[in-house]
Amino acid sequence: MAALSVALHFATYEFRAANGRLPSIALLGDYFETAMLIELLSTSFSSWSQCGSVSELVDARADVVVIEPVRYDWDLHTVDFIELTAAWAVQGAPWSVIVDPSLTPGAWPKHQLLATLTETRTAIVIEARSALKLDQVGLELANAGAVVVHRNDLLTTAASDPDTLRNARSVLGAALPPRSASALDNSFFLSPRWRRTHVALVARNNEAFARSFSDERGLFETVAHPVNRQRGVDDSEGSVRIAPFTVLRLEDDDLLGYRVLLGVIRAEADRRGVDLQFGASFGFRSHRHETIVPRKRDLRCLLKVALGARGGPAMDGVIDLFGDLHALGTMDAVRRQFPDVRPIELAL
Repeated sequence: MAALSVALHFATYEFRAANGRLPSIALLGDYFETAMLIELLSTSFSSWSQCGSVSELVDARADVVVIEPVRYDWDLHTVDFIELTAAWAVQGAPWSVIVDPSLTPGAWPKHQLLATLTETRTAIVIEARSALKLDQVGLELANAGAVVVHRNDLLTTAASDPDTLRNARSVLGAALPPRSASALDNSFFLSPRWRRTHVALVARNNEAFARSFSDERGLFETVAHPVNRQRGVDDSEGSVRIAPFTVLRLEDDDLLGYRVLLGVIRAEADRRGVDLQFGASFGFRSHRHETIVPRKRDLRCLLKVALGARGGPAMDGVIDLFGDLHALGTMDAVRRQFPDVRPIELAL
């Protein structure tokens, strides 16, 4: 979030310097902290809006846009970059584009986006992402964010001074502390080769998990992952087709049902000897799961399952466990099958 904050400040500063006014901002993404960040900074913008589709984003005609290639919503919708850039070519592109590919670093169509925006009024494309998990091959040595600025050399208004970005990082207190910098002083951190390998393993395993669920109705009402999207929906060549986790939802999103389900998952994982950890920090090395309550006022839940880079029997055990639970069909059947399992207590 510090990296994204620096990127937003930088884009706003550069736009105002070049155009003499405050920019309008549009967000095509669903990570709740990103929307909170933009709202907190909203006095620096002339206006801001959150869009639900590519067409809404284009129609917003914002000066600066923020995009998640895989949107952090309950269905993991993806952005069609071919549709987006084609529409921008007709209706006009924004002055600056900020992309947050934290879920898919190195696996979104950056080069295609840069190439198609060269002949537009877009002066800057900024990649701002978490560098904690996939960039550290799952070791999670220290909190970090990465910001990369691509400027359009065909425009005289393009940002040309990298010190502006460094100064913003320093003034906003977003620089790495010495201990974190020391921990990250190694050959694999931010290495494209290491990242590609880790992302590919994680993507392969989570695709296998998402595809393992039958098309027949079962315990999980939805199994959200880009590879499970219906044909014609988020399925074009311009959409990212990978994600580092799958979102599972019960037909009834009540909190107690998920607490019971978590208790069953823990009991069955222990009984079967399956290495499946419960926790919110996904390093994407081992296999993890967690329950999210996005809005505490209605206590609706979702279950995230993140298969790490490890394959073999460990991964097969997780897939078999969730496949057997899905086959039970309903939470009533789960309760009958596991009458002695106690619900997991969740801190809200």
